[in-house]
Amino acid sequence: MLYRLILQNYKSFRDRTEFSMIPSSDSIHVAFKNSLIPVLRDAAIYGPNASGKSNLIKALNFIQSFVLDNSVLENHRNDAFKFDKDYLSAPSAFVIEIKVANILYQYGFVVSFMTSIVVKEWLSYYDSTSRKWIKVFVADDKLELNGDVYPSNRQRVLIYNEDNSKNQNLLLLTVLSDKALKEDVLKTSVQHVFQWVKELVILFPNSVYNLMGAVAHDIDAVNQLYKKYFKAFGIDIDKIELSNIAVESLHLPTGLISDMKQTLKKDERGKLIMLHTPKDDYLVSLNDLGEIQASKVGFLHNDDHTGILLSKSEESDGTNRLMDLIPLLGMAIKKNRVVVIDEINRSLHSALTHQFIKVFFQQTSDSSESQLIFSTHDILLLDSGMFGKKEIWFLDKRDGVSSLYPLDKFKLPADMKDIGQN
Repeated sequence: MLYRLILQNYKSFRDRTEFSMIPSSDSIHVAFKNSLIPVLRDAAIYGPNASGKSNLIKALNFIQSFVLDNSVLENHRNDAFKFDKDYLSAPSAFVIEIKVANILYQYGFVVSFMTSIVVKEWLSYYDSTSRKWIKVFVADDKLELNGDVYPSNRQRVLIYNEDNSKNQNLLLLTVLSDKALKEDVLKTSVQHVFQWVKELVILFPNSVYNLMGAVAHDIDAVNQLYKKYFKAFGIDIDKIELSNIAVESLHLPTGLISDMKQTLKKDERGKLIMLHTPKDDYLVSLNDLGEIQASKVGFLHNDDHTGILLSKSEESDGTNRLMDLIPLLGMAIKKNRVVVIDEINRSLHSALTHQFIKVFFQQTSDSSESQLIFSTHDILLLDSGMFGKKEIWFLDKRDGVSSLYPLDKFKLPADMKDIGQN
């Protein structure tokens, strides 16, 4: 679970900015209420256009992308604050505090986008007995190791670090995540943090995130998931159907077909590619002869007499958006995932957005480790009584600088007293 995100000198966030999921005493959407480190289950981020809402979420996305693929930094554009030349060449800082397996970790790194190097990196865990942060490692000009917490791996880490010392765009966390380490605090800490980052789910307005790729493997299970939530959202789709079509009818470039064939031959997770076009979605796979085959995805509606099959382009924008959101909701409810959605209300009526969030609260318990974090323009949610004040954040931008504030920092007028109340 995410407890805190701290960043500095990234895009429109020039100054140190802290986004916290730590609840106040009157918060109700709280996980682990009676523990030493409770945490909010949700957060809504508001702000006008170009205020920095997407940039805040992009900071999390950069952390994930860089941890999973260290080459990202070398190929990355300079995303430091651009409206002050001194900041453009200054380092940028990213810190997350997360809870995994009942252990609170702080992981952070400082990078220079200008020179594509990692300036500093560190990993710590919180000791609930001493109530202090215990460093696992700190890497900057030299590597500081806490030999007390992982004596069995100390020499290995020194060797790995020396092997990679000439490549200054590598993260030690990423390097160690792929190494054979002995069981100790170091291995556990690295695995926990790396896996959390890997499983973080982020959806942007133009992202396509759905379970269609699983349809060909278990269409009944996928239909069961979608039908359950379509009913909750008042959508009359009965099920998803696949129709075999000739690949030639798609009029795909020869190079694309060749690339897909090579990708499918290498893919060990089911040999499927989801092909999205403006009009339709297709599942592409290899047949027994190793040739490309395709199936068109359709949505069956019942009208009391006979089924009506519609393509993606014939469905409303709201229904198509729900196609992306429903798997995330199911994942959050069943698999303890942190789900971050930029512009959750895009193409959705306010009532559907409200229902989506309501279902999340109803179907996740206070002991669930799932969180829903989203940005939105839907001000009707503010007056719904759904959120506590600590769960609502506002962004403002002045002179190109984004500033982030929780609602509980403001003194509300008397006629707004119900906004953000539990």
